[in-house]
Amino acid sequence: MTVSMEGAQVQKNEGSVDLSACCFTSHEASSALLIRGPYLQVGTDCSIVLRWESDRPTESVVYIGTDPHSLTRVSTDLTQSTHHEVELVGLEPETHYFYAIGDCEGRIAGDDSHHFTTFPRQGVERPLRVWVVGDAGRATADQKRVFDAFESKHQGDAQFWLMLGDNAYNDGTLDQYQKGVFEMYEPLLKRSVVWPAFGNHDGHSASSMTESGPYFDLFTFPKYGEAGGAPSHHAGYYSFDYGAVHFVCLDSFGSGRASPDEMMEWVEKDIAASKGRWNVAFFHHPPYTKGSHDSDIERDLIGIREKVIPVLEEAGVDLVLCGHSHSYERTGLIDGHYGVSSTLSPDSILDGSGGRPDNPYEKKEGSHGGTVYVVAGTSGRADPLRGRHPIMVETMDVMGSLLIDVEGDLMVVRFIDDKGDVRDHFAIKKVGSGRSEN
Repeated sequence: MTVSMEGAQVQKNEGSVDLSACCFTSHEASSALLIRGPYLQVGTDCSIVLRWESDRPTESVVYIGTDPHSLTRVSTDLTQSTHHEVELVGLEPETHYFYAIGDCEGRIAGDDSHHFTTFPRQGVERPLRVWVVGDAGRATADQKRVFDAFESKHQGDAQFWLMLGDNAYNDGTLDQYQKGVFEMYEPLLKRSVVWPAFGNHDGHSASSMTESGPYFDLFTFPKYGEAGGAPSHHAGYYSFDYGAVHFVCLDSFGSGRASPDEMMEWVEKDIAASKGRWNVAFFHHPPYTKGSHDSDIERDLIGIREKVIPVLEEAGVDLVLCGHSHSYERTGLIDGHYGVSSTLSPDSILDGSGGRPDNPYEKKEGSHGGTVYVVAGTSGRADPLRGRHPIMVETMDVMGSLLIDVEGDLMVVRFIDDKGDVRDHFAIKKVGSGRSEN
């Protein structure tokens, strides 16, 4: 349901709804119980999606305002359901909102911890912080330590966060998502939009070919281009913008296997149409790894390297984030390596240094200006390394997550361990025209 926040009436698919059918205040309590959520989806500069699940069918009511003690705007859908999904539109860019959810009986949830900030307008440069987890959803104390390290030492102040696939172990069932995602990250989900990627363990209970199963039921995807970029018309892969940073999420497992050409044709159009200064791609299967998986011998990883990476590098993608291997591995600034590790040419290493913030990688604008690849699949477990891929600058079997900061022409990426300590960091600086224009 799409809701305009500008008037006293709410537009549903079938027409207007009279708010007098729900004559109550936002301080009254509903007898319905909250099973899941609330959680934030598909954030933009003027809209956001709120989702939750109740223990019995009720109406969907959302209160919103810029003052937590004065939620003066109300939106409602009188459809009785346990699964609630409300899109709020007509919001102001870069504005901090508080919200409460409920039904026609009263409030189910909402206090000072329920809030969000709308994104800047597309193309507008603003400082950005992103939190990234990979292969996380195990519902264990190890996973909780990684989350707590982010919350306690880094104040959990990311504008949004990414999940790199295998989000709920072992089979991506509804119960495993409940424990490994919705209960684990409950404080973050209600204040920060999450953007997930589809992994092979998610695919045990879901199909990206039919866009069905728990993964596709639980999350909302901007497949019609409503968050920026070109419409993909498929929930398995999508894109979105935060100001001048463009994010592309690919499906490296289901639809990426069955119809990679269709997905990559969309990627070319999507990035070409992007107004972003930065382009970041994220998906599950890494093109380069010698962690708990080996990119020299595994079909999905070879396919990504041969079919996907050339397109991303031609499109000028700056950073690629993956999981799958339960390791942390990171390249320097590279371009043009599409074979097995033994065929790596020195010409593919544009800058093999550490790329520290005081001496960052200098990334030329445009095609083939260089890309940094990160494997970050240790947010739930770290496994012993199989070896060290020669393209990697840093490799470790340490649990952790990523923090990405972008401001102007500088991007800084840090790998944070489960104690909150920085174990690796690098920076990319945009410096001008790309190699293809030389």
